[in-house]
Amino acid sequence: MCLKFLRASQNVEIYCDPKTVKVAITSIGDICPGTNVVIKGLVKCLNEYGVKDIFGVKWGFRGFSEDYPKHWTKLDPESVEGI
Repeated sequence: MCLKFLRASQNVEIYCDPKTVKVAITSIGDICPGTNVVIKGLVKCLNEYGVKDIFGVKWGFRGFSEDYPKHWTKLDPESVEGI
């Protein structure tokens, strides 16, 4: 079997313990082609590294400051599959 494309692999050296890392992904809210694909790719890649605390933050930077828990959504590979 001959592979035409090889999948990029994870970094050999990991500088932070993935079990302790928390990630928040937000955008500015404007229509931007490709944003969903980037978010989906980030979530899947972070999951492969072992990061379990990945959140999507609604309302851009305002989502970090105003009653933040209700603007945060837990993300995992299954939750971003359809975007």
